[in-house]
Amino acid sequence: MSHPSPRARAGLLVLAVGATLTLPALPAAADEDAQACLDAGNVWVVVQQGDAVDDGCATEFANGIEALTSAGFEPDVSDGFVATIDAEPSDPGPEDWWSYWFLEPGGEWVSYQVGAEESEPEAGTVQGWRLWDSYSTQAEAPTVDPLAADGESSGEATPSESAAPEATEATETAETEATESADAEATTSEDSGTTDAEPSEGDDDGLPVGTLVGVGALVVLVAVGVLLWIRRRPTP
Repeated sequence: MSHPSPRARAGLLVLAVGATLTLPALPAAADEDAQACLDAGNVWVVVQQGDAVDDGCATEFANGIEALTSAGFEPDVSDGFVATIDAEPSDPGPEDWWSYWFLEPGGEWVSYQVGAEESEPEAGTVQGWRLWDSYSTQAEAPTVDPLAADGESSGEATPSESAAPEATEATETAETEATESADAEATTSEDSGTTDAEPSEGDDDGLPVGTLVGVGALVVLVAVGVLLWIRRRPTP
């Protein structure tokens, strides 16, 4: 199996380092609008249907219905229950219903035990609605938490201020080291090949193998000729 050349290995190393260092920074999970809403003493409202999530800030929130309306949603209430939000579901099934939740900073979603007309949302908290398709199974809370990373990004430098220069410097260093390593390995390989190809000092002083074989054959022929001459001499 063939192996990549030193320069090829150096190129792969540079690409790997560059790809690692230039990955885009992940955005913070906290919703800045949600945090600003809560900091102003309001209520943040989250509405989820399937994977689609919409939200808004409620400045009036005497109960859950008022919070929904103030955040920009249009709830349709039937017999004290929220039947649709913004006309969704448009084609409701026999057991479709909007589950109702609340979330405090640093906590987890908690299901309301009262209807939206009887609830009393507190300032600085989050209201949550998630469409569910069955009364016979346990409803699940919204999958988003707009306050999950609150404060985690505080004091961190943006990529353009800190991370980018460090990545550039590290990439240049990796490229230099990889190139030097590849050149050194290539030079070593070339020197090794040259040394193996050059004759040793003993070879310069000795006779070539072909000459030695020729001399040996000549000696044998002379010896055979002498023996034949001796045998053919007439006996005195």
